[in-house]
Amino acid sequence: MVFSYYWQPWKAVYISFGAILLLIRIPYWVLRNLLPAFRPRRSWSLARSVILEILNATTAILLEIGLPEEEHLKSIALASDRNGFVWVEPRSDLVMGEIQQFAEANGVHSERIGGFWYGSKDSGGRVGHKARPGDKVVLFLHGGGFVAGSGAPSSALTATICNGLLEHVPMISRLFALEYRLAAGPPFKIQNPFPAALIDAIAGYRYLLDLEFDPRNIIIAGDSAGAILAYQLVRYTTTHEHSLLQCPGAALMLSPCGDTSFRKDPETSMTTNRRSDYLRSWIDAGYPAIALAGRLSASEVGNSWLSPGILENGNDMEGVFAGFPPSFILVGEAEMCRDSMRVFRDRMLLDIGKDQVTYVEVKDAPHDFLGFNFLEPERSIALRKIATWVDTL
Repeated sequence: MVFSYYWQPWKAVYISFGAILLLIRIPYWVLRNLLPAFRPRRSWSLARSVILEILNATTAILLEIGLPEEEHLKSIALASDRNGFVWVEPRSDLVMGEIQQFAEANGVHSERIGGFWYGSKDSGGRVGHKARPGDKVVLFLHGGGFVAGSGAPSSALTATICNGLLEHVPMISRLFALEYRLAAGPPFKIQNPFPAALIDAIAGYRYLLDLEFDPRNIIIAGDSAGAILAYQLVRYTTTHEHSLLQCPGAALMLSPCGDTSFRKDPETSMTTNRRSDYLRSWIDAGYPAIALAGRLSASEVGNSWLSPGILENGNDMEGVFAGFPPSFILVGEAEMCRDSMRVFRDRMLLDIGKDQVTYVEVKDAPHDFLGFNFLEPERSIALRKIATWVDTL
């Protein structure tokens, strides 16, 4: 069971034990990866190999003691002049169809949330100003398995991705990172299961439309779980034609883990890429599936909304990408979830055609590599490819 040592005094004991064990294992990892032939990828440096081992071990510790607690939005709002925070009002009127049914089954309701502006400000130094004609904007949905992470500038991974996009893609001067609700499940109280995050994303998208951004100039983007949330949001706009929720201009999906249930089928990348991905502890725990299910059965996490890249080809997968705008999929070849992302790509190609899909798979790159400055040159190469793609929109 995850979070076995969440409660004191066992939490303090485990943290001390885990820190000591981590320090002991570092020399072993150095020796294990000393020769290129013994590293997860020959092209990797010794430093990269060891850092990714440390990331995996740190994740394993967090899954025993508890994920970092996010700051309350009311406290964040007090520093809005520094962090670019704004409130986003709930839009229950825009929740309908199958998503409304899921929400009712899971006891999920629309709530007030928030988000963070990155990039340019108006002449008065304020964020959240209305769009000018032709302005392009990114609605960014952060990763973290739907149970962790933040859109805040204080979140190193999110800030690295967002600032990287602003630096390398000159056509984008502003980016809005949504602070959607995070899910929780046993052993804790069930909170914000599916489709809470999607309901928040719908409100975040409408917030940008209310700022007079042309939907054709809005790019829905996300990394990891946020990339699946981006898919969900775009699919929702194509499924429910609504005068207040037109389809966005493009979708940018970074490492979209196509199977949220993390099924470990043999002879797939879930097995072959196990050493080259720092997510193996996360995937083994399977906590996102537990938290997202809520009151639903565990099998529901394999539905087309949460697992569009699942290897099984069920009837509910047909046409899920129909009507999608131009889409960019970025994948690391060394990711454990790589094969589900290829299935994700293939289903998208069938639905909207190769002219609408740009797929970039970077050799030897691990999961969500745009979020780590040390993963060069892969990171900069990918950002330049994204910039080239945005220029075509």
